[in-house]
Amino acid sequence: MVRPFRGVSADQRRAQRRDALVEAGLTVIADNGMAGTTIEAVCAAAGLSKRYFYEHFRSRDELFATLAEQLIEQILAGSVASMRAHADLDQRFRAALSWVVTFLTEDPRRAR
Repeated sequence: MVRPFRGVSADQRRAQRRDALVEAGLTVIADNGMAGTTIEAVCAAAGLSKRYFYEHFRSRDELFATLAEQLIEQILAGSVASMRAHADLDQRFRAALSWVVTFLTEDPRRAR
């Protein structure tokens, strides 16, 4: 059994490291593009070693896929929620589109 470290369980630390790598990946991709994104740069931005990267992802492509899946899930959930507030089809479409544009422009890294 793994003991907590500073009151944080091993599973929580693992989840925190994964979240840090995903956030760092989003930043590095936004700054360098996908072709210029390296595992080393993601780890440096997250403040973690490559060991932790490989604990969560087999390759940078797997990180890219994870980022894409998360963004798609967020866009779908937000646009569907925004449409529920309207009955008219035109209003629903406008609300969803407005939500997507806002989501992407609030954090420009998402659009990149």
